[in-house]
Amino acid sequence: MRYTLAISFIMVLILATITSSCSEKNNIEVVTLDEHVLTNSNLLKEDSVWYPIDSIYAKKFYVYADSILIMENNQAAGNFLNIYSMRNQQLIAKLLPFGEGPEELLYAQMHYDGDVMRVTDYIKRTLYNINIEKILTDKSYKPELLPLSQNYIITTSPVSYGDSIIYVNPFHYVNRQANINQQPPRLIASSKGKIEPKMPMDFDYMTFNVGQGYLGANAHLGSIFFCI
Repeated sequence: MRYTLAISFIMVLILATITSSCSEKNNIEVVTLDEHVLTNSNLLKEDSVWYPIDSIYAKKFYVYADSILIMENNQAAGNFLNIYSMRNQQLIAKLLPFGEGPEELLYAQMHYDGDVMRVTDYIKRTLYNINIEKILTDKSYKPELLPLSQNYIITTSPVSYGDSIIYVNPFHYVNRQANINQQPPRLIASSKGKIEPKMPMDFDYMTFNVGQGYLGANAHLGSIFFCI
């Protein structure tokens, strides 16, 4: 059982520096978590937190720095995100309203990554970077808007890194035993100046599981990572 659990926690760490709009990374470091990570892990402790009782449209909650409550709303709500102070239970900001107009969302998904929230609208083909610290210090702060490719098929949430957006290639498929190496590389970078990545559509194999996993970026470490 322990061996099975350890295998399920395999993490692939990809160290990358984005230098072009579409490039393949070499010297990839693969890290497999050992069994002792599970046996020596600390148990999480439960604690109660405040949340607005009248939040009838709430979908998910996130807590930042033990003091900021981030509420993700359903599409029935007037906006996608509400930011609250848990200390005084006051509303700090409302972000990204739903609608068909400029800077509005039709279908949104969010990844919470440290002090940055990345909101992707797959219908309007846009990615928003939201810095939580800037929300707290600047009342006029607006999320950074980055356009996505209008044609590229996105199977997992993209992430921003520097002046580029990183995608998972949905047509990537490798089977060394069958001598198949279709549509490399696994990850694709699209820059602001070149939104459309170079991606030929002449694939022979349909893939279903390529997009599964979590793609993230850490600008402080200068790396991106892909967990499977």
